[in-house]
Amino acid sequence: MKLTVPQKIKKKFIRDIYVNREYSWLLFNKRVLDQSVDLTNPLLERCKFLSIFTSNLDEFFMVRVGSLYNESISEPQATENKTRLTSAKQLDGIADVVQKLYEMRAVCYSALRKDLGKTVCAFCARRTSRRARRRNAGRSSSATSCRCCR
Repeated sequence: MKLTVPQKIKKKFIRDIYVNREYSWLLFNKRVLDQSVDLTNPLLERCKFLSIFTSNLDEFFMVRVGSLYNESISEPQATENKTRLTSAKQLDGIADVVQKLYEMRAVCYSALRKDLGKTVCAFCARRTSRRARRRNAGRSSSATSCRCCR
């Protein structure tokens, strides 16, 4: 489940050999998100990658998107020197890319939550089975299940 960025968006951010700085950063963060869906990584490592992706994107919006927004207000016609994009065009392109990244993040989160649920429940069952059987002798089986199973 790899995210692909449409050619139309790529053309918006690439001019000759130059790649827009914000787009380059989003591609890097996409690679971090790709690690969270890579099944060769251990489950908790995949969770860490998803967390890193989200934290990076938060910072990206606070710093880079905030700066672009301020620039779009103060100097609307100013262009980036290499790709010749105005800040408004960059913001539009960022919105397109980030929408796709958020969609992939939601799918990834659901899959990780499901995998974690299976793992945690198996762990809880092993850890609590002896204690729970002793403590809950005669009670219903729902009383012995862990919180994540309810």
